Amino acid sequence: MDERGAGRRLAAANASSRRAATATATSRSAASFTAPAGVYATVERLAGGTYRITERSGMKYVFESVNGTATDTSQKSRLLSISDKNNNTLTLAYSANCGNNLCTVTDGLNRALTFTYVGNRISQISDWSGRSWQYTVDANGDLTTFKNPLAVAGTQPAVTYQYYSSADGAKLAHAMKQYQLPRGNGMRFPPSTGPNSAAKPNKSTARAMSAASSSTNTATRSQLPTKPAPKPPTPITPQPGKPICAKAKPLPTARPPATPTTAPATSATSRYPAARPCNTATTPPSANRNGSRTPTTTGRSTALIPPAT
Repeated sequence: MDERGAGRRLAAANASSRRAATATATSRSAASFTAPAGVYATVERLAGGTYRITERSGMKYVFESVNGTATDTSQKSRLLSISDKNNNTLTLAYSANCGNNLCTVTDGLNRALTFTYVGNRISQISDWSGRSWQYTVDANGDLTTFKNPLAVAGTQPAVTYQYYSSADGAKLAHAMKQYQLPRGNGMRFPPSTGPNSAAKPNKSTARAMSAASSSTNTATRSQLPTKPAPKPPTPITPQPGKPICAKAKPLPTARPPATPTTAPATSATSRYPAARPCNTATTPPSANRNGSRTPTTTGRSTALIPPAT
């Protein structure tokens, strides 16, 4: 789909055909070209004088009719159409109103992209629905702003670009300095790490920079405070009649094992769980099934347990 790429393929095919002397022309309306080994595209001149390149994938590129000359240094043939193997076609049109540049690209459904130029550079692309994309180029030929349809409508800022100039360095002209996206985020490229950074300094400059860096680091290290030397151990003076021994560290005191707590046992013959302890002063005993009152004292609390049946 690249116009220049297809043009290069046409020029290469024509040149190789001439070198191989395998082109035979019977008339202006019919010519055949035999591709050299390794090239799987065919080149032919159609009845109207146009040229067509057909790739093995089925893609077809048609170029305008241009008569060959003794030298092909200034020969150009513009791309007219691109078709795939299913015959879906894009038609390219040129006009003097566009400076003889590409004006429109139209598909099979008559939907078109329209190109507008400032000089020979694209300044705007509009589609069939009315959306536009705008490009601003400065006097140095560098892209400075890009606006998508939202930015063209004024609902968001444009993408902006800044570049270095020859005043910043002999090899920094047109190198990108920074860009900023509509949300305000972006990226800045220092001269030494930018996409088109300048050449590395020569050996003498590198040695000077290294020496300066080394002296700075040495001065910095000398100004740093030093840690005090550790104190020597105190010698033990032996005393008559007492052995010399090191003080043993006391062993950590082990925690006593936790006392296991068990739930109160329940009589195997009882159908009821053990009654909750209660205070005899505030909770009266309750009667069991046969009407008797059976208080059971455990510790300081009294529990009422129903009789077994």
